[in-house]
Formats: sequence, C-alpha cells, structure tokens
Amino acid sequence: VKDWIGRSYQRLGVTLHNRLQLDSALYYLNLSEKANTAAGLDYLNWGAYLEKGLIYEEQNQPEKAEQYYREALRLTAQRKVRMDYGQVMYTMLGWYFNTGQWDKYSELSEEYLKFQSEGDQQRIANDGTHNLLFFFGENVGQATKNATFKAIIQHHEAQNNRVSLANTW
Repeated sequence: VKDWIGRSYQRLGVTLHNRLQLDSALYYLNLSEKANTAAGLDYLNWGAYLEKGLIYEEQNQPEKAEQYYREALRLTAQRKVRMDYGQVMYTMLGWYFNTGQWDKYSELSEEYLKFQSEGDQQRIANDGTHNLLFFFGENVGQATKNATFKAIIQHHEAQNNRVSLANTW
C-alpha cells in the first residue's frame, strides 16, 4: 500500500512524457523518486530513472541520459528481477546501439545475453541477438546491417566477450 504514491507519480510522469510534456513529466518523476525514498522503497526508483534516461536521450543530453540509465541498472542489478533488469539492459543496449557506443554495447550485451540464458529454455530460443535486430530501422539495408555487426564483432573480440561474439556471429 505504501508504494502506490510513488507508482502513481511515476505513471503520471510516463503519461506526460508520452504526451511530450517533458517538464511536467520530469516533475512527477522527481515526486515519484521522493515518495519512494520516503517510504523506504528505493528499489522502485529504477522506473523513474529509466524514464528520465529516455527523456534526456530524446533531449540530446547524453550525459544525463547515461547517468539515469546507469542508476536504473544499478538498482535492478541488486535483485535481478527478470522484467526490471531485462528491460533496463534492453533499453540501454538500444541506446548504445543507436549512438554507436560499441564498447559499452559489447560490455552490456555480454551481461544481457548471460542473463537471458538463465531463463527458461523456451525463452532462450528467442535469443538476445535476435531481439537486438529490432534496433535497426525498417528501411535499413543488409549492407548497413552487415557493416554494423562487423563493427560490433570487433568490440566483442577486443573485450573478450565470448557469449556476445558467438551470438553476433
């Protein structure tokens, strides 16, 4: 029951973000964070942090975006709740992919793929690399995809990320 205030503020922040009322969205996401912290529910702040990261990414403020994404990742890594942790990692992977931050992409993809492999076997069939193909836009040609994957492979090799390397190949 004590988590409903923070969750309500967060939901309102997400709704306002979807309506492109970004200042209001940030205001309610901040209220969500304060309410969760006051109730001793710091873990729940991951959702507000992830949403703030998305807002700052859209506003082309990469330092703030990464700051909030990293904070969301830090919180969800503590419990590794499949939906929470997986959602944060997937969002960050999309951001790293879209911004060409291949070292960070490679590092996080290794963690993401290992985490995915810990799930049930039915979900593993739809592996993480297959999911990551959705980061490409609809009109991206095969040559662009191949060049992107070749760049990613070089970073996986440099960081010795064997799971990511095998999946990317």
